[in-house]
Amino acid sequence: MGYTLKLDIFYFSLRKITKEVPRKIRGGGGAMRIGYLTEKEDIKFSQLFAGLYKTTDVDDGFKSFLAEFVTKFGNEFKRNTENTQAVSVSDDQMKEFNSANHTIWGQFKGGPTGIEQEIYYSNDSKIKKDTIDKDNVASLHYYYKLWIPYDSNVGVLMLQSYTTTGCSTLYRRVLDDFFISHGYKADWAKCIPREYIKKYISNCYIYAIKILTKRKLNTTSFEPLFESFKSAKQFKYIERIRLSVQKLMSLGNYISVLKSEIAAIDASFDTDNDDLLLFYKDNDGKRAHATLSHMEDILPNIILDDSLKDPITQTPKWNELHTFTNNLLDRIKSEISYTPKLK
Repeated sequence: MGYTLKLDIFYFSLRKITKEVPRKIRGGGGAMRIGYLTEKEDIKFSQLFAGLYKTTDVDDGFKSFLAEFVTKFGNEFKRNTENTQAVSVSDDQMKEFNSANHTIWGQFKGGPTGIEQEIYYSNDSKIKKDTIDKDNVASLHYYYKLWIPYDSNVGVLMLQSYTTTGCSTLYRRVLDDFFISHGYKADWAKCIPREYIKKYISNCYIYAIKILTKRKLNTTSFEPLFESFKSAKQFKYIERIRLSVQKLMSLGNYISVLKSEIAAIDASFDTDNDDLLLFYKDNDGKRAHATLSHMEDILPNIILDDSLKDPITQTPKWNELHTFTNNLLDRIKSEISYTPKLK
């Protein structure tokens, strides 16, 4: 079995920042963070390249973008705010761009930091081989791909990781900071191609349901000591069920059917106002969840086939992964009805 490759995909768009706004961090004891007010409309990426690099030539724009992004790292690691993880895109790693299809791709490295780690031989847990100092980074290599179409305001970011470890969140945060440094705020949304959702739905079942009620807890003669309890809400769980999602969704009125089933076993359930959070699991144990009103928007993990990794090193086959993500990107473009603007 070994390690399992995973792919995270995000849609993103950019808006021009108009003002920085200091905001309190919730639960941060008075600590502040910087928020951003933006224009109401997303920009087209052609505006980004024209503003940053003063060029309308697509090839020059992509070349400059890639070079600047790599240079920002300075062959050093960027750490998260907790100093537990770090990533880098160094100038000696694989990096390419194709201005014809508006893509940038390559490798980045990253892993845990901020804690001392000891290295041992697998057959001897007594003799220490080496120590990774807390200021160093225990790194793995990952794959990224950016699609930034000149004639659109929607881009795509793909980040490869492993099911047990990855640096996707930090990489996206670094890219966020890159855009902010140029006066743009990125808006992100998870992207799961329909083929993965359909496959998951056909092979999964509902194993638990959480009732989301808008009603406050019933009042009693006792006054709560803590203020937060005065507006508290109560949730109920229904567990130990196994309901085929495909069978349920084959019913044209599956939303009302499922609500009727809940009402049959819970007299307090409000079929008009309460919503249901459904927890799913497939036969391989992969989990997901979604509200009943967004049942078709299940977002499972994208697990990559073992043929895309080297069986010895367990690392990706970079060329094969590049081809795979290109084909997947083409299907995503079709789903969002992207049509290249002809010159």
